[in-house]
Amino acid sequence: MTSSTPPTTIEIQNVFQEGFKSASSIDAEAKELDIKALKLKNKKKKLKLKALRQYFKARKQFAQHIFTLVCVWLFFILIIVVASGQKKLELSDTVLVALITTTTINVSAFLVIVANFLFPNKKKSEKD
Repeated sequence: MTSSTPPTTIEIQNVFQEGFKSASSIDAEAKELDIKALKLKNKKKKLKLKALRQYFKARKQFAQHIFTLVCVWLFFILIIVVASGQKKLELSDTVLVALITTTTINVSAFLVIVANFLFPNKKKSEKD
């Protein structure tokens, strides 16, 4: 084809077909990239879900251990108080008052800590 002769219809069709082929290949590449991006997002969400499940499982186990510890602790305090009341264990009144007071404070603190851990403040969690 020279600059003085106009292009033929076949030459024009060939140029359009090449343009369409390159445009369709670009569309195919874009769709493939979109699919890869969606797969990566899906994988990321699955990993976050797995991490959350492990986190909640650990929190539940932690709460159960704290509850068991508090129950055992209170049971031993009950044994000491009952033994002292039956005169099998001789403790002064001030020692018993201190024992009961510190136990009450410690058990209350444990329950507050566990409650805050299991049910976090929404305002604090929104900041994170």
